[in-house]
Amino acid sequence: MSGIINISASQNAIDFCAKYLFEAKGKICCISGGRRPSFFIKKKLAALHKKSFYPPDFFTNPLYIQKVFFEKSNISQISNLQAEFILYEIIKTLDKDKQIIKENTTFAKGLGWVREVRNFIEELDLEDVGEKSLLNIKANADIKYDVPQEINNLLIKTNEIRHSFHDFLEKNNLATNSFAFLKCKDKTVRELSLDYDEIILLAPFYMYKTEIEIFKKLMDAKKLTIIISGNPNEYLALRKIYENFNQPIAQMPKEEIKKDFNIYSAYDDQSQAVLVKNLIAKNELLNDQLDETLIVTPDENIVMPLIAELTSITDNFNVSLGYPIHITAIFSILESIFASLISKRQKAYYVRDIMKVLTNPFVKNMRFLGDEPISRIIAHKIQDAFGSNSQSQISGKLFVELQEMISDKDLIDEISKTVKAAKQNLDKDQCQKVLEEIFNVFFADWQNIETLAQLCDCAVNFIEKILRLSIVGRHSLNALACQAILDYAKEIKNFKILSNQKFLQEDLLNIFLEGIKDKRLHTFGSPFEGLQVLGLLESRNLSFKNIYILSMTESNIPKISKDQSFIPAEIMQALGISRIEADFEIQKYMFERLIAGAKNINLIYPENEDEPKSRFLEKIIWQKQLEAQKLDSVQIKRFDLAINPSTFNAEKKKYKKTKEIKDFLKGLNYSHSSIASYLDCRLKFYFSYVLGLKEQEMPGEEFGLPALGTFLHDYLKDMFCKGTKKQEILSDAFKDKYSSELNKRFNSFEALAAREDAFLMKELIKYKMESFLNTQRDRDFVEVFDCEQSFAANISAKTGVYKIKCKIDRIDIDEKGSFILIDYKSG
Repeated sequence: MSGIINISASQNAIDFCAKYLFEAKGKICCISGGRRPSFFIKKKLAALHKKSFYPPDFFTNPLYIQKVFFEKSNISQISNLQAEFILYEIIKTLDKDKQIIKENTTFAKGLGWVREVRNFIEELDLEDVGEKSLLNIKANADIKYDVPQEINNLLIKTNEIRHSFHDFLEKNNLATNSFAFLKCKDKTVRELSLDYDEIILLAPFYMYKTEIEIFKKLMDAKKLTIIISGNPNEYLALRKIYENFNQPIAQMPKEEIKKDFNIYSAYDDQSQAVLVKNLIAKNELLNDQLDETLIVTPDENIVMPLIAELTSITDNFNVSLGYPIHITAIFSILESIFASLISKRQKAYYVRDIMKVLTNPFVKNMRFLGDEPISRIIAHKIQDAFGSNSQSQISGKLFVELQEMISDKDLIDEISKTVKAAKQNLDKDQCQKVLEEIFNVFFADWQNIETLAQLCDCAVNFIEKILRLSIVGRHSLNALACQAILDYAKEIKNFKILSNQKFLQEDLLNIFLEGIKDKRLHTFGSPFEGLQVLGLLESRNLSFKNIYILSMTESNIPKISKDQSFIPAEIMQALGISRIEADFEIQKYMFERLIAGAKNINLIYPENEDEPKSRFLEKIIWQKQLEAQKLDSVQIKRFDLAINPSTFNAEKKKYKKTKEIKDFLKGLNYSHSSIASYLDCRLKFYFSYVLGLKEQEMPGEEFGLPALGTFLHDYLKDMFCKGTKKQEILSDAFKDKYSSELNKRFNSFEALAAREDAFLMKELIKYKMESFLNTQRDRDFVEVFDCEQSFAANISAKTGVYKIKCKIDRIDIDEKGSFILIDYKSG
């Protein structure tokens, strides 16, 4: 058969297509928007055949074009990054006046702009926008659109850039995916049919103009059958398919199917995941219907909480929604390594970036010398060594060379001592060797890269090492991320024009990260059975009895990109391109088609002020209210944490102090700070002074008031030291010394130098210190009697004797012999 077959949205498209294929004769293939429908159709065909059989061939639209265009030719398909580099070189050549890409703009710095140019040319190719339309745009750009001048300059040269790009591709036997679509429209029916007797196009919706021209040839040759799912009277895109293929529009009866919607609100991602788990666990029927159950997760951030919850009730589920590589642990390690390379000064690395790498959970569990605890001990001991209270030579440093750490005897001693305490046999030389190996893997091996080929070699070696030395490979998402990085490195190396180019190291790192961070991972499980966890796009053409759609907020469904093209919307519309409207219509169609074929529908959204409910959900609520003529006709069930209020007591619980507690408290030395802490918060006192816990100091962290206080106390202690007389302070020599010493300390205080507001902070401190000196000159005293002196005493109370201690910043003595106590306050 050739033509269009229209089925209702509620009808199972997979079952219909499988039955059609089962009854069809001849050599047949099926083309659909994604790969997943082919799995379900094959499963259905196996049930129909009830014996071994050869299934028909299945393609996605891009895979079909690849087979037609690339398979029997010597043309190679290039990646987006390769296309962007070619475009960058073309624009540089054509843009002699530097009106599009500014002078001295490297490929890495201009990558965002060139990527927009590539996206624009891809749209032009897919929609088969002709030269005449582009010349009209050029004419209008000459008199200037109301956009930045660089965009007007680009629009003027777009046609020339596109021609040059296409010429380069053809001369070098290369093609992009969109260029392949454009060239395929000129192929003959014989080439397009691939010797198939019939080609089935399963449930298309939005079609590019190049696709329409390709498939129209097949339709005219009686070789194409289109199966449309949904009522064309309800969707403009479906009506256009009929019009484009010159077919009479099917008159589909309007379906009046009463649906049972359950609408739930939760608090956040975690509570949504718990809610879904509870709903599935409570529904006993689902135990036998997992194969017919779907969870749609339009927000990738909810995937990990959802997996964690589902594993507590079943291991029979499949997750496949294009998980973004940039939120995997392996990507975060690479990102931290690259950040440390970008922030380093010559050979010295920024301490905070070093610690981000070493304290990564995977890094801390790497098996150097076959022992996992060693990496953890080394990471924590290095972190301690950077602290201001450490005796190590790297203490307090903001930037440090790797060799400084390797040769730091105090650090090596601490590591060795702790390793021995953990009952590991590791002498100091071995500790030093392990430390050197860690630094080589994460820092030194990356230092001297100049080309993308060298960077790719480093990335491959790094992945191989961490797979061998860590638990990364045991985690499916990170194992997939490792494979994606290896594939990406191989892809770049194969493109010699780009991979052998020399770049600044920062540019190399940014190019590599930018190229890989948008990649998505297809995760684990079987698409043939079990509970399915998919994104909205992955659910296309599929039907399930039970569906749970999460994160139903306006930013997720519909998920419309906020990063709109730099080409103004009116220009895109003049060219016949309306991508945002098309994306919205596609998601609307997929959502409505999915719920049309379901029996048990559960819609869940997080309730908060920042995220309004999805317009699709609001439409359902409004329709229900309209039918019932009541505003309160829709019940939204709110997620309940099921906390038993009886377990909470409004009154504070009190605990009597035992004799052991009283004896312990009597043994403490009390300071002003500890007493203030007790009065402010007894739990804080317990943590700080009973358990002895301290807030973790972050190496390299910009100093705050405590560090500033220490800096000023040390300075004033040395300036107004014991025995300093008032007459000294009045002299010009003291004033000069006072000022020069402050400047000297500024220059050696790295923590202050690292602040973005260092200049203003220095000026403020200078002003305050000058004011303080003037105040001291005006005061009545003879000399400084003592400074930074500690005192202790015992205070008797009814419950016993308590030890009190204090430190006085400065003690002056006046002419009468009286003592004056001074306490410095840096706040």
